[in-house]
Amino acid sequence: MQHKTSLLGYPVVFNGNIRLTKGHYLGLLGFSKSYTANAEVSIAIIPTQTFGYGFEIRQQNDSLKPVTADLDMKEDAFWDIFISWMPNKKLSFAAAYTRFGNIVNKDVDFFVFNAKYDF
Repeated sequence: MQHKTSLLGYPVVFNGNIRLTKGHYLGLLGFSKSYTANAEVSIAIIPTQTFGYGFEIRQQNDSLKPVTADLDMKEDAFWDIFISWMPNKKLSFAAAYTRFGNIVNKDVDFFVFNAKYDF
């Protein structure tokens, strides 16, 4: 589902969907025997033709069992806050602060950057 609207006169893109997956931590820690349905939601505000910012969140399946009392395998939802700059139709840049949550008993956060050129 994707919906476009405006917020304070700026275009807003809202996207929501359900992802069927067997993957643990996007498949990085293996796969389960059955599928789970996980929600994903994102919103982007586009104040100019070349700049945007927003937020997204992805639910995880949380079907891994704790290994020991000290090693909790609880999967948290992933979320990020992003900004993007598109100087022309072929070139784009994006930066985001991401919160992956608890991965094998350690909170994981990243600052990521992406550059893309379409030929």
